[in-house]
Amino acid sequence: MEIKSLLIEGCNYSDYPLGGQLTFAKQMVKAFGGRIALVGISTDNTPVGEWVDRDFKGARCKFFSFAKRRPVSGRPIVPARIAVYKELRKYREKILSLGVKNVFVQAPEVMLCISKWPWERLCYRFAGVENPLSMSRYPGAGLFSRVFESRLFHALRRADVILATADRPAIEEMLRRSNGRLQADKIVQFSTRVNTSVFFPFDKAHARNSLKVPLNSTVIVTSGRINRGKDWELIVDAFKVFTAARPDSYLFFVGDGEDRDKLQEKIDSSALGDRVVITGYKSHDDVATYLNAADLFVFGSYKEGWPTALIEALACNKPIVTTDVSGAKAIVREGENGFVTDSREPWAFADAMRQAITLEHVENCSRSELSKYSLENMASDMERAWPPLKI
Repeated sequence: MEIKSLLIEGCNYSDYPLGGQLTFAKQMVKAFGGRIALVGISTDNTPVGEWVDRDFKGARCKFFSFAKRRPVSGRPIVPARIAVYKELRKYREKILSLGVKNVFVQAPEVMLCISKWPWERLCYRFAGVENPLSMSRYPGAGLFSRVFESRLFHALRRADVILATADRPAIEEMLRRSNGRLQADKIVQFSTRVNTSVFFPFDKAHARNSLKVPLNSTVIVTSGRINRGKDWELIVDAFKVFTAARPDSYLFFVGDGEDRDKLQEKIDSSALGDRVVITGYKSHDDVATYLNAADLFVFGSYKEGWPTALIEALACNKPIVTTDVSGAKAIVREGENGFVTDSREPWAFADAMRQAITLEHVENCSRSELSKYSLENMASDMERAWPPLKI
């Protein structure tokens, strides 16, 4: 099979590091298989610095590891963006030795590193169009946010196609910030996708029995990386208000992240230790089980691109309450399959939760929206957006 493009990402294309970029990278592998060669990191005994053949859940791909990592859920001492930039540069010639002249990138640090390499075609995907350092885990990183974004915009002049996983207002705001360095005609809106062979509705009682969750309780789920950008404080505070009317309720944080200990402290100080559970990292199959056990999905992020977690909840036919992040109003039809809240007051969020949990016909609404986000259409949609991937 002819290799059409390289995909370069600071991940292992399996389970590290967690987040939307990893999910999309795995979806690219599923959609294109051996038509793309992968450049990433290794967390096992895969050798660093050489091309090997590897199997990624049935897809046989050429793979090049430019660094080895020990998976950690906390904040690395050296910021991952800096580490990836420095390590990737060392292997320029070996990566290019494969002879593939097309490249797909979705991480700004990768783009900054490889933008001047001799590519024929380059596609960049914005996983979210906000300034990548605006919600950094590292104190003081915000001081460099404008410089970092300015350099990224300059590097993106090299791209022939830019995919933006965001809604139109967010894209327009990014174009304004670029001060003309980004060309609007290069930008293609490209939404998050979901694997509907994993995320689909199935029997709630079966899901709850497998998780040992009481059948007659009210179950609320949120998922994703546990960091301050997800505003887990709002979710906990709103849940506490919600339990005043529904004391039988449980809240599950499905995921892990650097703020896990802080979240646990918040749960304990709110006297919710017997009602709120942090599950830690879960496979996609497990996430789908938690979603199917739920009566409601909630999401409190400050900023997102096109939230994968919302699409997964949509695919499982769950009512959704979310803050007004990019993409939310395209995914959630107000009063039909959930609510988008403008307020970050816990009482207002809890009120939306109470209304959402009584909604009828959520399934009909979800089904009509889902086709545009299905992974089944990803390959054809991507080929239209970026022709080098065509067979």
